[in-house]
Amino acid sequence: MEKEQERKIVSYLGKLIRDHFGKGSTSLYVSITPPFLTVYLRGFISPAEQTLVRQKEETRVFETRNLLMVELFPTIKSGFWEKKINLKELYFDWKLEKHTGMIWGLIDNDTKSTSFSWPEHIDNKNLESDIIKMSQTIQKAPLHTEVFWINDRTVLIHREGIFVEIEKSLIELGYTEELRTAKRPLEEKGLYKFLSEPTLKKRLREAFFDWNFSEDKGHIILILAPDFNS
Repeated sequence: MEKEQERKIVSYLGKLIRDHFGKGSTSLYVSITPPFLTVYLRGFISPAEQTLVRQKEETRVFETRNLLMVELFPTIKSGFWEKKINLKELYFDWKLEKHTGMIWGLIDNDTKSTSFSWPEHIDNKNLESDIIKMSQTIQKAPLHTEVFWINDRTVLIHREGIFVEIEKSLIELGYTEELRTAKRPLEEKGLYKFLSEPTLKKRLREAFFDWNFSEDKGHIILILAPDFNS
C-alpha cells in the first residue's frame, strides 16, 4: 500500500512543482515511514534561478521558494488528503549548488507509527552525542533529541527546545525568515564539524535543515552515500 502511495505522491508533486516553479525535478524519491514522509529532489533548479545563483543571489532564490512552499501548503495538504495521507506539518530545504532539495512532513494515516530500528553497526549513543555537541556549540543543548533511520540512506534528526532567548525574541517579532537564513549555514558548518562519518559508517552526502519556530523544534535530514567511496 505504501509503495502505491509513494508512486502517487511522486506523480502529484512532480506536476505541482512543474506548474508552480516553472521547472520540474529530474527525479523524486519518496519514502513514507509514518509518522514521516520524505521527498528527495534531484535536478531541481530553473534557468532563472541558475542565473541568480551565479550572481551570488542565493538568498533571493531561497526566499522565493520558501514563500511558494508556504503558499502551496494548503494545496499540498489537500492533494495528499485525497491520497489518504493526512499531512500535519511541512518542512523543506534546498541545496542550490547541487540542484537538490528535500521536502518532508509529519503525517497521520490512522495507522501505527513505523517501528524504527537502528542499524546494528551504528552506535546510537555516539550519534546522538555528536548532534547534542553540535547544537550546544551553536546555540544550546536541545531539551530532547531523537534520531530516526528512515531508510539506509536517509536519517531524520528531531530536536525540541533548541532556541535561545534572543532567537525567541526574533521569532516573536516575526523575523523567522531572517532567522532561517542565518541558521542554515551555521548549523550545517557545525554538523560537518561534530558529526563523525566513522560514527555513521557512511559518507555524509548532504544535510537539510528546517524548523517549526512556533513550537521550538526542528529537523535535520542526512542523506548518506551507499559507502565511503560514493
